[in-house]
Amino acid sequence: MTIMQNNYQVGQRVIVKIKGIETEATYAGFNEKYGYPIVEVGGQQYNRNILRVVDTDKTPTTVVTTIEEFDTQPPKTAVTFGHKPREFDINQRFIFMAKLVKMIATATPVSLLIVGDGGLGKSHTTKSALEEAGMEEDHDFKIIKGFSTPKALYRSLYDHNDKIIVFDDCDSVIKNDTSVGLLKSALEQQPIRTVSWLTEHESQDLPANFTFRGKIIFISNLRLNQVSQAILSRSMIVDVTMTANEKIARMRHIAKSFKVGGTCELPETEIDEIIGLIERLKNVAKELSMRTFDKVAQIKKAEPTCWLDLAEYTVTTGI
Repeated sequence: MTIMQNNYQVGQRVIVKIKGIETEATYAGFNEKYGYPIVEVGGQQYNRNILRVVDTDKTPTTVVTTIEEFDTQPPKTAVTFGHKPREFDINQRFIFMAKLVKMIATATPVSLLIVGDGGLGKSHTTKSALEEAGMEEDHDFKIIKGFSTPKALYRSLYDHNDKIIVFDDCDSVIKNDTSVGLLKSALEQQPIRTVSWLTEHESQDLPANFTFRGKIIFISNLRLNQVSQAILSRSMIVDVTMTANEKIARMRHIAKSFKVGGTCELPETEIDEIIGLIERLKNVAKELSMRTFDKVAQIKKAEPTCWLDLAEYTVTTGI
């Protein structure tokens, strides 16, 4: 848990950077979700770090705001224009995710970037939505997980250039500059998208260039501001980054159909007990995900009369 102090009062004049230029703005509050001050310039609101105060004759009021560690980085979509963005609850955002995945499968967009905390349904929702759209794994879409070098990425694009390629937790492809260069070519909104790999030593089994006709879905635990602008500008985006309370809400939603240990569902009363324990420990839990729920549920199933202490120990030690 991080404690952040904001020594400003609403209406106070401050200096921030807008498009790299120091600009006078009015302090309008604090974005608790992303851990940044909200300032207003010309009727438009922005999330920005405050460089300094303009009117020093006022005595600032200290506001102590509590934010979770994992909510300290604002996504690039946090900038607002003229009004605060409409907020959608976490389950609604997952509905949006499924719709956009189906759009990739059936309409014209060529890329979708899904970012947010792990273990709460990004991969499952993506695969389910593709299958609901009539797609078959390995025939219509290919899921690639783990690490990929730029040359391996080029091969993947070539081998599956008529499919939807899902890079699931394969952050190397969006963090490596060479890989991003390949993806820029693959994701251009052009009728013909030519991807090239030009080296002094030609590969025996790969062409120097080819036409990519496929589409790409990226699933990542990164923050939006950790993703290359080249990928952001070429992709539809869904950000399911969550606060602790949103993680609890998401877990409660998934638990209704979740199979503990991959085998059996739980009655609603037991789900309430397990979620209640995790919610009570949310600020000291090592992880808040369905993996946490599954561990506690398995403990409760094995030790139905004395599960609480062992479950609390497991949740807070990360075993």
